[in-house]
Amino acid sequence: MKGIVVALAASSMLLVLGLVPLAHAQDAEAAKSKSKNPPPVNVAGAWSGTDTSSDGGGPMTLDINQSGKKLRGTFSVTTGDQNPTGTVNGTINGDAIHATFHATGGTKHNCTAEVVATVDGSAMTGSFVVHGNKQHCKGQGQFNLTKQ
Repeated sequence: MKGIVVALAASSMLLVLGLVPLAHAQDAEAAKSKSKNPPPVNVAGAWSGTDTSSDGGGPMTLDINQSGKKLRGTFSVTTGDQNPTGTVNGTINGDAIHATFHATGGTKHNCTAEVVATVDGSAMTGSFVVHGNKQHCKGQGQFNLTKQ
């Protein structure tokens, strides 16, 4: 009987020792996957700054609402002799933003801009490409904004 107890105790220790490396491997894998997909930065709120585009540039503002990785909001920008305003829809992964700005006012043309940006603390820098009506909706540029 004593031999059975010793054998069971030894088997239990081997089982536990065998699971320890597995647990460490799972922890390492979980840490790797978290580093690949960091949580989104909080960008909700008002942002202001300037844009520089092929049409000139000027003041720019964003007002962003955020739900997890989804972004919605409004924008206004002065570019050349126009002052487009409209909606913002996009996503944020970590500190990287991908969004679409759709002009709904301040311009005679139905233009859309594809936007990519990076957030670092209270600073947002990005670029955009405008498309839509080929004669009037063209251009590209950069912007620098600060969270208010």
